[in-house]
Amino acid sequence: MSTDAEAKTAIAALNGTQMGGRALTVNEAKPREPRSGRGSY
Repeated sequence: MSTDAEAKTAIAALNGTQMGGRALTVNEAKPREPRSGRGSY
Protein backbone atom coordinates (compact mmCIF):
# COMPACT_ATOMS: atom_id res chain seq x y z
CA MET A 1 0.00 0.00 0.00
CA SER A 2 1.27 3.45 -0.74
CA THR A 3 -0.40 5.16 2.26
CA ASP A 4 -1.42 4.24 5.79
CA ALA A 5 -5.04 5.00 4.91
CA GLU A 6 -4.98 2.49 2.04
CA ALA A 7 -3.46 -0.14 4.30
CA LYS A 8 -6.06 0.41 7.02
CA THR A 9 -8.86 0.21 4.44
CA ALA A 10 -7.49 -3.08 3.08
CA ILE A 11 -7.10 -4.52 6.59
CA ALA A 12 -10.68 -3.56 7.48
CA ALA A 13 -12.01 -5.03 4.23
CA LEU A 14 -10.19 -8.37 4.54
CA ASN A 15 -10.06 -9.06 8.29
CA GLY A 16 -12.61 -11.70 9.24
CA THR A 17 -13.43 -12.73 5.66
CA GLN A 18 -13.43 -16.37 4.55
CA MET A 19 -10.95 -17.90 2.12
CA GLY A 20 -10.87 -21.59 1.39
CA GLY A 21 -13.30 -22.21 4.23
CA ARG A 22 -11.07 -20.50 6.80
CA ALA A 23 -11.41 -17.11 8.47
CA LEU A 24 -8.64 -14.63 7.72
CA THR A 25 -7.01 -12.56 10.43
CA VAL A 26 -5.38 -9.50 8.89
CA ASN A 27 -3.38 -6.96 10.86
CA GLU A 28 -0.43 -4.62 10.48
CA ALA A 29 2.97 -6.30 10.55
CA LYS A 30 5.31 -5.01 13.24
CA PRO A 31 9.00 -5.71 13.82
CA ARG A 32 9.73 -8.57 16.18
CA GLU A 33 11.67 -7.95 19.35
CA PRO A 34 15.14 -9.49 19.32
CA ARG A 35 15.47 -12.88 20.94
CA SER A 36 18.01 -13.34 23.68
CA GLY A 37 20.31 -16.33 23.95
CA ARG A 38 19.71 -19.88 22.79
CA GLY A 39 16.97 -20.69 25.27
CA SER A 40 17.09 -23.23 28.05
CA TYR A 41 17.42 -26.96 27.60
